[in-house]
Amino acid sequence: MKKVSLWLSAIIIAIFLILSKTGLSQNLQTITPSVAIKEKSFQFKSFLNIYTQKKTFGEDGRDYYTTYINQFSFGLNERLNIGVDFWSKYSSSTSNKNFDFIGSFESNNFRSGVTGLGPSIKYQFKKREGIFKYLSLESTILLSLVNDPESRGVENSENTFLEYNRNLMINKILWDLKLSDKSNIFTQFSAWVSFPKKDSYRKNIFLETPLSIFYNYFPSKRLTLYSMLEYWGRQVEDISTDNSRSDNKLKLFNDFFVQTGLGIKYQIISGKLELETSYTRFILGSGARANATTINFGFRLIR
Repeated sequence: MKKVSLWLSAIIIAIFLILSKTGLSQNLQTITPSVAIKEKSFQFKSFLNIYTQKKTFGEDGRDYYTTYINQFSFGLNERLNIGVDFWSKYSSSTSNKNFDFIGSFESNNFRSGVTGLGPSIKYQFKKREGIFKYLSLESTILLSLVNDPESRGVENSENTFLEYNRNLMINKILWDLKLSDKSNIFTQFSAWVSFPKKDSYRKNIFLETPLSIFYNYFPSKRLTLYSMLEYWGRQVEDISTDNSRSDNKLKLFNDFFVQTGLGIKYQIISGKLELETSYTRFILGSGARANATTINFGFRLIR
């Protein structure tokens, strides 16, 4: 699965580079997540997130979750974009050594699968003067294609947890505020609505509400430096039942984590191809989630 995902990205990069010879260059620094791409334009984004979490404070052992997100979008007009998302995930539980998960790909402690596939749509509101000049809404539906991702079944009982056994709807409010020609602030508020599938741990629909703020600085037209702060709330309380499941209910601010980090973007081909990397650390949170870090790599192509 991992090799297929990497080859898919390589093929898409090659196709876009060929097509980009006939495309017009654009300023990628102005095409933020809150801005719809131009009519008849294409955009492909790929993002690799490597999440590392110590099992609990003071204990040996680490959990690794690698999420690979691919997003393709097409501009129907200046304000409406449609697209498709493809998410795959890899998980491993290992010793306390950094990146020891690399040697566990063939063990029971390693799992992988397609955790999300589905359509997306973005609508950018008509530009107006003032602080809400760049404001948009985006919705994505992701259907899980993994059998028993929570490893609750007998055949997977010794395997590591991969993902919640759910289908997912993500709704976002995206907003940019220009501070100067050299900087801006991007804010994103999301509602992740999870619909548990059969035999999942949680029986009922549950809600997560991440809020992210990014400060972007542009030293040049090709280079972007940014810092970020994210609060991720889970508005759910688990109530255990006799069959080892949760008859969960809504409970505001019951579970959370906060992460902060730094990142950099650079346009390899001006106006067409951009690379990105970032590092984040979890500074607050419930349980072991306050003892985690992420390393991230990505690229974006526009024609």
